Amino acid sequence: MSRKCSCCDTIHNLYFVPSDEDFMCGECYHEQYHRYEFNLGRYEAEVDVQNSDVYDVEAALDAFISDPPDNAFQYGYLYELKSELENRSV
Repeated sequence: MSRKCSCCDTIHNLYFVPSDEDFMCGECYHEQYHRYEFNLGRYEAEVDVQNSDVYDVEAALDAFISDPPDNAFQYGYLYELKSELENRSV
């Protein structure tokens, strides 16, 4: 049986959460247990995109492939960049 995130069913970057006795991916874990820092990262990404500090969202996302997020702020930043890319393609 393969392990997967209890929130989003991803199988990558899993953390074991003893209090839940389950696994969560890094993004879900940081969003749930470190919400302030996660939301701060989302806000900063939104401001950076609006101010054109990040003018190529796809290139910014590619940067996270070579250097994955380490903390809740970076996971929030990544989450907002993904949201921005989805909103542009709709």
